[in-house]
Amino acid sequence: MAQATVHNDVRLDIAQSDARMVAGAINQHLIAPAVLLNFGAEVTPPNCAIRIDEPEDVSARVKDIAELAKAGVMFSASEARRLVRMSDPDKDDETFGGTVKPAQTAKARLSMARASTAETLDDFRDELLGGWQPVMSEMLAPIMDAVETSESYEEALAKIAALDGLPDDLLMQDLLAGAWAARAEGDVSDG
Repeated sequence: MAQATVHNDVRLDIAQSDARMVAGAINQHLIAPAVLLNFGAEVTPPNCAIRIDEPEDVSARVKDIAELAKAGVMFSASEARRLVRMSDPDKDDETFGGTVKPAQTAKARLSMARASTAETLDDFRDELLGGWQPVMSEMLAPIMDAVETSESYEEALAKIAALDGLPDDLLMQDLLAGAWAARAEGDVSDG
């Protein structure tokens, strides 16, 4: 096994060396004269480079992808095919293999929980919005009183500024009750 690795490394070194020599010949004998003839000596010719990448352990990468897919990580099928140098099948291509039913992801579970609790959330919304008028009227009463009993704009501003906080007990109670109810429903639905 170690000897095979050494031989593969030597082959890679030879391929990279050959690529550098071919790129040098292309630069010197093709690109440089073409640029000189077309654009003159003041233009620097571009540089051609041929890259030979080290081979990747595709089987280990595919194994990692399979493990992550089982854990619910989503991948692009075309990107996975490119990894193993396979093209996407055309519509009329004969294909084999099937779709493996992935483990239910957290996103899928949340989507199902949302669908099943849509009515519950609608109920929460209706319940919270049902009493909005009394809550707002409680909060606005001191402001409206200041405006109605004032002789001028400046007097109304002074009375509003003198208010010691606004009565927001009902609003806070409704918001708190709604937040806790939504959280409790989410804890039950999401597990």
